[in-house]
Amino acid sequence: MDAVDVRRGKHDHQKMATPDDLSEFLERIGSVSTEARERLAQLGTEARRPVEEILLAIMELSPRGWSVASMPISAVRRALGAIVEESGEEADQLLADVFDGPGAERLTRICSRVARIRVEDDALRGFFTERARLLRLASDHHLAGRYDASIPILLAQIEGIVIDISGGKKFFTKGRHKADLSSPDRAASLLGGLTALQALFGEDVKHTQARGSLSRHGVLHGRELAYDTRVNSAKTWSVLEALVDWSESRAVEEVRTA
Repeated sequence: MDAVDVRRGKHDHQKMATPDDLSEFLERIGSVSTEARERLAQLGTEARRPVEEILLAIMELSPRGWSVASMPISAVRRALGAIVEESGEEADQLLADVFDGPGAERLTRICSRVARIRVEDDALRGFFTERARLLRLASDHHLAGRYDASIPILLAQIEGIVIDISGGKKFFTKGRHKADLSSPDRAASLLGGLTALQALFGEDVKHTQARGSLSRHGVLHGRELAYDTRVNSAKTWSVLEALVDWSESRAVEEVRTA
């Protein structure tokens, strides 16, 4: 062992760093560290940008009836640009494009996701296939411009999905029967803007009108007579998509806590 140590000591001595070498080494480490920190900061800024844009979009577009968290960020940016130019109607049309034309496949995906929503009750699980069937009819109506037919189907299925997922609580109601859409995954409900949309779509219409409101009460009780527009149908699809996200987050939470 002594012989090995002696040989190792001689070998190490031959390669021992000089003070100048050590100074250069430390300088290089500091340089690399600074560059790495700057790059990490840049990556952090880039990563935050889409989230900040979504949060801004929620503040600007949820009051107009949109859930934008699952939408293409490019469409959201264009819509926000229109809002900056004080053209809310243009923003609505830009977001409505997401749900027809080249975006028509999005409706198919939403329907398929509804069919796969997980619920604890085996009997209820089969009914989601029927919900998806009805939603495919709503998709056909939407793409054909029959918004008078697509919107009532969407509103009915939104209510039914929430009732089944939340154990009897409702989307379009107030008071103790109102579903708590902030749980279990607050991130999904926040980014979907569901609480604000629940209030908007749940507004009462006490007098017959033709203002084009999104009120489920006004539409289904014959008090809103100008609901049947492309934009309103697309907005209702966006709410359904957010509720599918919410439903799936509940399923994940159930698995995590089981």
